[in-house]
Amino acid sequence: MEQTPFSSQAQQKKHSKALVIIPWIGLVLFVVLAAAGGYLYATKQLTLNTHSAGVANRATAVCGDVLINKYNAAMSFQERGNSTEATLDTAALNELKKDIPTKEGYATDPTCQTMLFWIAVQDVDAATAQTALTALNKLHDEGKYVDSNLANNAPLSTFPDTVRSLTIESQGQ
Repeated sequence: MEQTPFSSQAQQKKHSKALVIIPWIGLVLFVVLAAAGGYLYATKQLTLNTHSAGVANRATAVCGDVLINKYNAAMSFQERGNSTEATLDTAALNELKKDIPTKEGYATDPTCQTMLFWIAVQDVDAATAQTALTALNKLHDEGKYVDSNLANNAPLSTFPDTVRSLTIESQGQ
């Protein structure tokens, strides 16, 4: 007659099989995940951020904080000089319009181009606004975007309508 193992012996065999299988499964999963992560990292679909969440990792821009602050102040409607009427600072905007093109790399900085666009809108200069819009569309396609600290900005999708309005306004229609 065949002897049946006690239930504790059967459980011990199952337990020892599990102790052998579980590490192998873990090792296989680790190797698969490491290979997938390595592939994603190598193809630049995965990046590793070594900075804490509170640290801003921002590329240096041609039109950085100094010009942005100057632009924001100039584009803010305020009472200026002896006037009680709120206006833009046209003198500061004209200075920016002359200063920005003197900066090396301004043509590839979406923040510079956006400032030039809105200054052209204030000047009712459709041609200059269209030039800036063309540059902005190219930069947007390259994944380069305007600094979010720039005040009075609108979505890029609204810029063509603004240029059309300027064209109509400049033609006197």
